[in-house]
Parts: sequence; structure tokens; C-alpha cells
Amino acid sequence: MTCEGLAIGDTVWFEIDVTAEECIEGGTTSFSVSPVGFSEELLVMVDVICGCDCEKEGITNSPECNYNGTNQCGMCACNMGRYGDECQCSGESSSVGDDRLACIASGSLSICSGRGECICGECVCNKQKDPTQVVSGEFCQCDNFNCPLFEGQLCGGPSRGTCVCDRTTQQSTCQCTAEYEGDSCNCLRSQEACIANNGLICNAHGTCTCGACRCDTDSPFKGPTCFDCATCTGQCEVYQECVQCKAFNSGPLTEEQCDMCTVEVIIVERFPEVDYPYNCSVNHIDNCTIVFIPYFMDGEDAVPVIYVLEDTVCPRGPVAPGVDARWVAVGLAIAIVLIGILLIILYKCYIMWLDRKEYNEWEKEKANAQFSQNENPLYKPASTVHKNPAYGAQFSDTGEQAPALQEKS
Repeated sequence: MTCEGLAIGDTVWFEIDVTAEECIEGGTTSFSVSPVGFSEELLVMVDVICGCDCEKEGITNSPECNYNGTNQCGMCACNMGRYGDECQCSGESSSVGDDRLACIASGSLSICSGRGECICGECVCNKQKDPTQVVSGEFCQCDNFNCPLFEGQLCGGPSRGTCVCDRTTQQSTCQCTAEYEGDSCNCLRSQEACIANNGLICNAHGTCTCGACRCDTDSPFKGPTCFDCATCTGQCEVYQECVQCKAFNSGPLTEEQCDMCTVEVIIVERFPEVDYPYNCSVNHIDNCTIVFIPYFMDGEDAVPVIYVLEDTVCPRGPVAPGVDARWVAVGLAIAIVLIGILLIILYKCYIMWLDRKEYNEWEKEKANAQFSQNENPLYKPASTVHKNPAYGAQFSDTGEQAPALQEKS
């Protein structure tokens, strides 16, 4: 059992039912009760009475026991082969263990999700103190009091939705009314609050979620319906997309969005002679411009009448009508690149021609060159002759004739 929303000083009352399933030796036992998170506990002493005088007055095959047991002291003592609080279960087709397994949901370990009793292989869910709170489901896994809250009420209150058991997920979920949606029925289905003055949902600059506009982050349009533009000049940008689609079937709006435009667009040859707060223009195809004027008959807060010139204004110049200036720029850029590549090729060819010309001149000079076979005056032999002056004087003292030295070559 769990308690929610408690504050310091609150008092909580617990009611505990104790049932003796068998006689206890000595007739006395005890158990303790303690709330989770508290160190204190309550010790309960129990005296078990195994015999009562009313047992002698039991009603055999009592209707309270489905005619399959004896009613003794208000409880059923089942006949052989029968079990259950009212002897409603037969032991011939299944055992108690098999019945308990049939009461455990897939992926769970608790019998009847811990919120019911398994009887004859089926879960009988516990009843709550509040009669409006109901535990339900095949395994007592659902209830009608644990759905998401909105504004402090389950599913936003009865006017928005009710808490039911989803048959697919077998979980408690909000079943919203036709006007609301969301996990807690917190969102309006209607997009009426998202319609801008021009009839578009969020002015085509946002998305309608839960009955409110979420404007695009990169859009200058803000406000409750993404209609306010602090950086826009007058109301030109507000109505230009509707003018494009209604008058010339162009622009970013889809056909469905264009049908939502509530402004009245009137195509004229020239503007009526009335006072206008400002003139507007928007880019069109072929580098032309759409010119229109919003006429506010009941002030600028009202939806205006849009007068649009039937002829677009196209510039006069080198770009002819029907030619997109962007493609002209792309063509010029490609032409400049090609001219640059051509000049580089011509320069490379000129350099190669000069190199070949110089090479041919060198070959010609090489063929005309002649070399003389005369001895080089700078040439010297590789060996030299040296004479020892003391060698001749030694032989003159003895009267002998010195041998002649041979020159070495």
C-alpha cells in the first residue's frame, strides 16, 4: 500500500485484516507492521481460536458455498475436490499451483499484479475504499485513478477525458473526448485558435500544437498566430504569400494553404483612387515584380482588401524578359573560367615553342663545331729528371770517371 501527497504533520490510518489459515500450536502468535522509511514498528499479538461452538451447527452443502461445502461459522469447509472461499473451484481440471500461474502476467512475478486474489485461475481484483476507484484488467494491472494529471485532475477532468484500461497495452490510459487529445487530454484538437488574420494556420510560419502556434525559429513572424512581425515594413510581408498564390498561382504556399487565405484579392489594371497606407511589391518569376496595395476599410487591425496589378513589372536592360538573371550570372562565371583555362593553355604552348627553338639552335652549333689535333702547349710530361751535384765530385777525388746518368722518361 502506498501513500501520496503527504505533508509533515499529516496522520495516516492503516486497516489490516488478519486471517488464520491453520491452527497454530499454542494458539498465540505475533507479527510486526512498519512503514517503509521509518525505524519504528508495531508489534501485533494474535490469539488463534481453533474451535468454535458454531462449528457444531454447520450447514451442509450450503448455498453460500455453492452447494459444494459446509458453512461453518460463516466460512466454507469445502467438500473433497473443491476449493476456494466459496468452494467455487474444482480440483479435478487443475491444481492450485496451475491456477496461481494462470494469474501471473507475462514478465511479472506477482500474482494478480499484487492487487487481487487468484481464484480458480482468474484474478479477482481488490476493491478500494473509494467506490469510484476501480482496479481492473485480466491481471488487475489497470485502474481508473493512476492516469496522468492535467491541472490537478485525472485526464484534465471529466470534461476532457476519463481514465480507462487500454485493451492493447493493458495499462491505465486517458480516453479523451472528441475536443481534446494528448497523454493527459491536455491538448485541444481544434486549430481555430491557430488561424491568423489572413486565414492561414499559424500564418504558414509555424505549426499548430495543442491548439497553440509554435512559430518557426528562423521566421521573423511571432505572436499567438505567428502573424506579428516587428521587422516587417507595414503589412506587405504578411499578405504577400496569399497574393502570390491567389493572383498568380505561385509562391511557397500549397494549394490547401492557399484555400485558407481569407483575404480578398482583386486584380485590376490600375489602382483605384483611394488612400493607401503603403505600396507593396514581391519578387515574381522572370525577374519581375508583383505590385499590390492592401486597403484597410476598417483600420489596420481588420482584414484588408488586396488590389493587385494584373501586369507584373519587369526590368528593362540587358536581361530580356523570360531570362533569369541568376542563370546569366552563372553563364558569365563559366565563360570567365573557360577563357582563363584557354589563356593558360596558350601560354604553355608558347613556352614549349621557345624551348624547342633554343634546343634546335644548340644542335646546329654542336654540328658546326671543329676541334684541332695539335699538341697542347700547356701539356707537361708526367715524369721529371733530377741530378745530384755531389755525385760527380765523389769520383773526381779518386780519379775515377763517374758513370753517366740515364734520363728517365
